[in-house]
This record gives sequence, C-alpha cells and structure tokens, in this order.
Amino acid sequence: MIRFEVIGKPAQQGSKGVNPKTGRVFESSSKTLRPWRQDVIDAARPFAEALGPITEAVSVLVEFRFPLPKADPHRIRHITTPDGDKLARALLDSLVLAGLLQDDRLVWRLVVKKLYARG
Repeated sequence: MIRFEVIGKPAQQGSKGVNPKTGRVFESSSKTLRPWRQDVIDAARPFAEALGPITEAVSVLVEFRFPLPKADPHRIRHITTPDGDKLARALLDSLVLAGLLQDDRLVWRLVVKKLYARG
C-alpha cells in the first residue's frame, strides 16, 4: 500500500472537446491545475523512485478535502463543484507524470470522496 498526503486545494482537470471550426481537440482546465498537479507529482515521486512504476492492476482510494464553508461550518460532505471525476482525472494523470503509475488504465477500482477538512 502506498499512502501520501498533498496539502493544498485540489484542482480539477477540465473537459475535453473539439473546436467545431478548426477540428482541434482542446481541454479546458482551471488555472490552479498546474500547481496542484505539480504538488501531487512532488508527493508521489519519492515512491516512484523507490518502487518504479506500478505496472499491474491497482485500486485507488482518494479523499479530496476542501476548506470548510463559512455559511455552514458543520457540513461534512462536499457536494458542490469541482466534480469528483474531474478531480480524479487530474490526480491519476499526475501519478502517471510522476512515474508512479505506468498508465491510468491499470486502475480497476477508484473510490473518490469529497469532504470538508476539519482541524
């Protein structure tokens, strides 16, 4: 089992689409994706260097934690944007870039939780 924590607000990877005029594929991502992705890469890289890339089926369990909302500080589950699937895409792509995961197609089970951070 590999376990690590990345401090910071998680960022989602944007949606892909095709520009109807040019036919080019584009991806819309938030401005915070690049620094978040780098933070994940930095946290995963020591494991990648020690173990090499994971090349077999893998199960990924992830908790994305967000700052407590001022309007409702007792809330636990984060049910607003960003979407869990887009957060997971950003995370898995970062693990591939870090060299920890050979390819994200190796993920056979993905459990995503979005919570508000406490303490």
